[in-house]
Amino acid sequence: MEFSHDQVNDTLIFRIEEHKLDTPLSVEVKEKLSELLQNKKVKNLLFNLAMVKSIDSSGLSSLLFGRRMVADRQGKCLIINPQPKVMSLMKIARLDKVFYIYDNEGIALKSL
Repeated sequence: MEFSHDQVNDTLIFRIEEHKLDTPLSVEVKEKLSELLQNKKVKNLLFNLAMVKSIDSSGLSSLLFGRRMVADRQGKCLIINPQPKVMSLMKIARLDKVFYIYDNEGIALKSL
């Protein structure tokens, strides 16, 4: 899996650098998030999906997994720059009502 991550104050920025967020990749995302979110200083999670062109139900599940982990610590989970196909599926699943969605990381970080 190709991804990168940074921490800015109490926010973990998790960038998925793959074109598909599907079943095999979602397992890796959940494992890596579990590892990174062991850091109790992280309160918020920001998923940058700029490179993700398609997503399936297990990919959406991995995003919800991250959201649940930060919600347990009263944090926010944000989605950055979802591509049209990804955004369409998020709307169908009504996840556009569950996540905070922004066009870029800077604006998202300022919202926290």
